[in-house]
Amino acid sequence: MNDMIVLNNVTKSFLSDRSIKDKDGKPHWFTAVEPTSLSVQQGEIFGLMGYSGAGKSTLLRLIKCLSVQMLVKSSSMALT
Repeated sequence: MNDMIVLNNVTKSFLSDRSIKDKDGKPHWFTAVEPTSLSVQQGEIFGLMGYSGAGKSTLLRLIKCLSVQMLVKSSSMALT
């Protein structure tokens, strides 16, 4: 079977409230999706399950390339 969706080590982070700083005084980044890798084969049905706020919708937006402010660190993403 062919890979239809492949994600390799994809992550998504948002800049938190500008008033929140880390211990070094730098802006705080909130990681919504930890490094994630997956592949979906042609004809395969794939589901995402998790608690509210776990990052399911954010991951789907990454897959659909709907997220405008995307921070992807050392990752690759391929859609065929």
